[in-house]
Amino acid sequence: GDLAFIAAFDKLKELHPKLVDYYLVLNDPPAGWTMGVGFVDPDTIRQKLWFPPADDHMLVMCGPPIFEKIMSGNLDKLGYPREQYYSFSADPEA
Repeated sequence: GDLAFIAAFDKLKELHPKLVDYYLVLNDPPAGWTMGVGFVDPDTIRQKLWFPPADDHMLVMCGPPIFEKIMSGNLDKLGYPREQYYSFSADPEA
């Protein structure tokens, strides 16, 4: 489901608390959900990611290909260089 990798994210954050952070946005979240609901738009990016873009950060996104395409477009519009984010659906080797 949508939360298949949350335990892995939690473990990475526990091991590297100053290096790893995440914010999840779901269309149909479970009861008690405290993160994002709906779609990731430019305002969400400005509020929840580092903004403006910085050379010492990297974003990895995962989701349906349409999500990754829209997210990549929003990152481009906000000035994030392509080398600062990774999209699984855009990687021919993934």
